[in-house]
Amino acid sequence: MVASIVMMLALILAIPLFAEAAPVGKITQVEGRVDVLKPGSQAIAPVALGDAVDVGNIYRTKTASQAEITFYNKNIMKIDPATRVEITQYSVEQDKINQVMKLQRGRVQTISGEEFIKKVSSAAEGNKFEVHTPNAVAGIRGSWQITSFTNFTTGVFQKTGNGYFFNPLSPGTIVNMIAGYVSFIIGTNGTPTPPRLGNEAYLGGTGGTTLALGGGGGSGGGGTLLTGGTAGGGMPPIFTPPINVSTPSVFVGSIACMSGSVGGYDYVEVSLNNVKFYGSGATSKPQIWYTTSVTGSYSNSEGGITPGLTGSISGGGASATFTLTNYHSQVWAGTITNGSAPGGVGGYKQPVGFSGVVGGSYTSGTTGSISGVAAGTAH
Repeated sequence: MVASIVMMLALILAIPLFAEAAPVGKITQVEGRVDVLKPGSQAIAPVALGDAVDVGNIYRTKTASQAEITFYNKNIMKIDPATRVEITQYSVEQDKINQVMKLQRGRVQTISGEEFIKKVSSAAEGNKFEVHTPNAVAGIRGSWQITSFTNFTTGVFQKTGNGYFFNPLSPGTIVNMIAGYVSFIIGTNGTPTPPRLGNEAYLGGTGGTTLALGGGGGSGGGGTLLTGGTAGGGMPPIFTPPINVSTPSVFVGSIACMSGSVGGYDYVEVSLNNVKFYGSGATSKPQIWYTTSVTGSYSNSEGGITPGLTGSISGGGASATFTLTNYHSQVWAGTITNGSAPGGVGGYKQPVGFSGVVGGSYTSGTTGSISGVAAGTAH
């Protein structure tokens, strides 16, 4: 008897632990350089039209490259340039579809098929077609949603239909997305900004210049969304932030100008003008900040702006690190980190730290001007 049991266990252990799973879709479009890393493999392989798609596959598109996956349930995911995304879950049962992608950087577009729309219309619970990022979950209920992730900012534009958006660390704060609206989550603990009218250009392109900026959530509320104005030269709108009722709305103080120059032979000179800080009271600790404008100039021997430049900006007793992170089609983006006002701001006389994002447009050529806005959180 014991010998029989031992033999049976030996036979069971001889069976491979991981049987090959069935493909869940196929590659229906490839442009440029696109590669895939398959589960259990250390080798990256180029992607070809018609290739099978499996759960666990990680896809990476290079600059000026893109791909499209059509899943067997007819849902579609478009992978935009400079993006890395993983297929993490896929299951189709009689009345439920469970589909999740993990966006590690860049931008993807999710388009629902008729089968999913029918299932979610009859039973929203238990049916999901979601994109997860390190700080957000973006789900689609029907039609077309675009999700981006860069600089720890997740942006969502609901192109058609409707969906939902939340930070998994604050699952109770969910915004419903409707066609034509954008929302953002900034930082680990950020909550979704109130949805505003926009378009997909607000999410940036080719891996993620975020044009619509915002302040993270946390105890201060839902953050700010930059709104208003239109940039010249055919560029998407560039925004200035309103004080929203869900954000700290009492003016604490301002810094007239913070400026500096980064780079050497190729350089960017930047000025953050009228940096305003807001909190819950005139003498309370600031929680958010934004600028009236960002101005400056650049020089680049090859034309455009040099990404990766970093340096210090200062003024009004405050200092911060300015980093240029990205540029594309006369739109630029950067970060403000390590912000410090040791003597406080306005009515608040204790040290204040701050950080955020900055971006805008620039003129073409080897030299020219830059403009834009900036916003972020204070602590």
